[in-house]
Amino acid sequence: MWLDNFMAYFEQRGFEVDSLDFPGRSSTGLSRQKLALSDYRKHLAAKIRSFATPPILIAHSLGGLIAQQAMYDAQVSAVALLSPVPPDGLLRSMVSLTRRSPLSALKMIAAIADARVTRHAAAPSGMFSETSDPEGMAEMTANLRSESMLALTQALYQRLPGQKAQVPIHFWGATGDFIIPAAEVQRAAKLYDAPVTIYEGMSHAFQVERDWQQIASDIFTWLETSFNWKT
Repeated sequence: MWLDNFMAYFEQRGFEVDSLDFPGRSSTGLSRQKLALSDYRKHLAAKIRSFATPPILIAHSLGGLIAQQAMYDAQVSAVALLSPVPPDGLLRSMVSLTRRSPLSALKMIAAIADARVTRHAAAPSGMFSETSDPEGMAEMTANLRSESMLALTQALYQRLPGQKAQVPIHFWGATGDFIIPAAEVQRAAKLYDAPVTIYEGMSHAFQVERDWQQIASDIFTWLETSFNWKT
């Protein structure tokens, strides 16, 4: 979901860019369901350590929660979080989605258990919006994969980190996102005393927003300011 947007944007600006698949992306159901949230965290930390210099992490949704955890396990330079699961977990966001649209909450659970469900029903409320690109929406839906229910259950509640982030960290959210609502993104940013940007009308799937380049540009501008880069 990063290939033709954020990865290309930063490669064009001279960055070495990589992405990763979390464990279980190609696994069958039973082996995938054995994966815990800690397995994802260890996997990302190992990936971070594989780079010659501490990388900048750009993470989204559940990946955002894993990034917030792995940045304490391995050295990174900065962390940009797009509609991330807050550091204390997903529960408040799921309650908010259920109150807004019980059907959307059921769709989320069904899609996590079996991604094929997403081919036959409209996406949960807030996944996409009127500002999303239809072709991007179709491609993302076609490429969705099922998730470990164990990992997702564990993600409902997590202990807050015992220390503040030691690197620049910035949160981005959207008013049209009901998966991780803007209020939850703002609350998470406050927990870190970190800056937050909220986009009007955009949805949870930033990668298929028509204006994704604006988001990427805002991340780049934040990095320029954080590291005092000269361009």
